Amino acid sequence: MRVRGNPGILCAMHASIGILGAGRVARALTAVLRGRGQGVQLWARDPVAAKSVKGALPVDLQAMAAIPTVILCVADDAVTDVATQLAAVGAQAGTALHTSGFLGADALAPLTEAGRTCGWLHPLASISEASGVAVLDGAPFCVGGAPEASRVAHDLATTIGGRPFTLRDNDGAKARYHGAASLLAGGTIALFDAAEQLFAQDVEDQAAAHAALLHLLDSVRAGLAAATPAEALTGPAARGDQSVIDGHLAAMDADTAHLYTALVARMRQLKAR
Repeated sequence: MRVRGNPGILCAMHASIGILGAGRVARALTAVLRGRGQGVQLWARDPVAAKSVKGALPVDLQAMAAIPTVILCVADDAVTDVATQLAAVGAQAGTALHTSGFLGADALAPLTEAGRTCGWLHPLASISEASGVAVLDGAPFCVGGAPEASRVAHDLATTIGGRPFTLRDNDGAKARYHGAASLLAGGTIALFDAAEQLFAQDVEDQAAAHAALLHLLDSVRAGLAAATPAEALTGPAARGDQSVIDGHLAAMDADTAHLYTALVARMRQLKAR
């Protein structure tokens, strides 16, 4: 992995990093941080899951409470519960971050009350079992929270090899940010699946169809990298070819046609800007 930033930043700040959780984000961060020379200690509610994370030293919650910087890599609805458990065992002063793209620092309120400075470190990347840790190299990281926590999150993101950024302090900023990310990431996968099912009905070689759509997706990304969305938009909606759109709709099942109709409306708005 190519790494940017000063690898000594965190070595000087913290002897180890504590990660709470054993899911995809926890495993990816563990691997990257270990690769940067950080000692990673890990706790998970499921001890078996904790032992399955390669490169991490499983510890109990009491030991986790003594680590200066901890990162809660758990589901959004479990963040406050895990923070409460950590505070209850005597969390010492330091920094606590979560990796939720939706929640604010208030989700870690029990640790704030226990004397920790709290914030977030959210990788803006689709971390799947297939993608592995490579997606974190150069990835944007949304960081924020209390000033000291935001600074620690910024340093962590840089040490990982990412590009940290902050949001404006507007009401609903994190909800809009995470909504945008979910719309693009999950929405693209759902849209790809709908297109593949439509295409696959008439192709013998399903693997070739999948590869062809991936190539199309790559070309769309290349267009967006070089121009605005309005400039990059192609196809019948961009050209105003209603007869072609009608032909598409006539060949689609009802659910796909409904999705396509909504997207065509958005494409037309885009071209009208």
